[in-house]
Amino acid sequence: MTSRRVRTFLVGFLLIVGAAGAYLCFDTYRRHAQVFAHERAVLARLDAMLASVNELAVTQRGYFEPARGGTSSNASSPQFQRVRQLTEDLKENLTSLRTQVADPDGLEQLSALAAALDDFSTTDTRVRTNLANDTYFSAADLVFSASAMELRSVTGALIALKELTTTAAVAQYNGLQQRAALTAATVGLVWLVGLLLLAPRPRAEQSQAPPAETETAPSEAAANLPVSGALDVPEPAPPALDLEAVARVCATMAKATSAAELREVMADAADTVGASGMIVWLGAGEELFPVLGHGYDPRMLARIGPLSRQASNATTLAWRTADTQIVPGAEGRAGAIVVPLISPQGCIGVLSAEVSTGREGDAATRVVTVLFAAQLSTIVAAWPEPSAAPTEIPDSHTGTIAVTL
Repeated sequence: MTSRRVRTFLVGFLLIVGAAGAYLCFDTYRRHAQVFAHERAVLARLDAMLASVNELAVTQRGYFEPARGGTSSNASSPQFQRVRQLTEDLKENLTSLRTQVADPDGLEQLSALAAALDDFSTTDTRVRTNLANDTYFSAADLVFSASAMELRSVTGALIALKELTTTAAVAQYNGLQQRAALTAATVGLVWLVGLLLLAPRPRAEQSQAPPAETETAPSEAAANLPVSGALDVPEPAPPALDLEAVARVCATMAKATSAAELREVMADAADTVGASGMIVWLGAGEELFPVLGHGYDPRMLARIGPLSRQASNATTLAWRTADTQIVPGAEGRAGAIVVPLISPQGCIGVLSAEVSTGREGDAATRVVTVLFAAQLSTIVAAWPEPSAAPTEIPDSHTGTIAVTL
C-alpha cells in the first residue's frame, strides 16, 4: 500500500511538473510574439517619421519657388501648409513613441528628438517672417543652415532609436530562448529521475538456508529454467547510465549557439547512452533532411536523404506520428531508438540513435534519448541543408534503409 501511494504521488508530481513546464513554454512563446509585434510597430513608426523628415526638408526648400511670383507671404501657400502638417504629424508620433519606449537611452533620444523638432518649428517661423518681409537671402540662409542642421539632428535621433529598439528586442529574444532551454532541461531532468524511480526493479530472492544447503542439483536447475523448445540464456543487462553525465550534456546543449557546438555535444550524448551514431533530422515540406550527425562518415551523410514523408522506415514513421519508434537489434545488426523533435509548431524532425543490440529495450536508455530530443527541439530550427538523392542500402531483415533507420 505504501509503495502504491508513493508511486501515485510520484506520478502526480511528474504530471504537475510537466503541466508547469508546458505553461512556461507557452508563456515564453507568447512573450516572444509580443516582443516581435512591439519591435515591428516601433520600427514602422520610426521609418514613417524618417520619410516625413525627408519630405519636410524638400518642402521647406520649395518656399522660394512661389517667392519669385510674389506670393511667398501667403499663409495659405501649399508649401507652408504641408510643412505645418508634417511638423504636427512628427510631434504626434513623438508623443506615441513615449508610450512605447521605456529604456533610459531611448528616452534620452526622445528628448533630443523633441528639442530638435521645437528648434525646427522656431526656425521655420523665422523663415516665414523673412519671406513675408521680402528678405529672401536671410530666409534662404536659415533654411540651408539652421533648418538643415536641425533636421539632421532629428534624423540622427530617429536612427539611434531604431538601433536601440533592435538591440533591446535581441536582448529580450535571447533571454526568452535561455528561459525556454532552462525550462526544458529542468522538466526533462525531473521526468528522467521520476521515470527511473518508477521503473520496476527485480526482487532478489533471499533464502534463510545456509549457502551450503542452497546449492541446486543440476536436474533441479534445469527444471527451473523456462521451457521454450530451447535453452534460453539471459542477455547481460546494459550498464547503468551516469545521471551526472546526462545532466552535463543537457546543460551543454542549452548553451549551444551553433551547429558546430551541437555536433560536439552530440558526441557526448552518444557516449552517454552507448550509441555508435546519432543523426538529427529536420523536416521541410514533405521531406526529412539529415542536418547534424555523429559517428558517421560525412560523405555517407551527404548521400543520405532527403527522405519522403511517406517513406516506409522508422525515421519517417516517427516524424509522421510524433511517436518514439524502436528498431530491435539482431545478430550482426545494431538496434535503434528514433525519437520525434516536438516544438510548439508540432513535430519538426527526428533524433535517431543507433545503439548496440539490447540497449534499445532498456527503459533508462530510451528515457535519456527522449530527454536529449526534448532538449534539442528547443534549440534547433528547421534549416535543411541541400542533400543529394538518398543511396538506398537494402536491409536483409526489413527491406528498408538500414542507415537511415
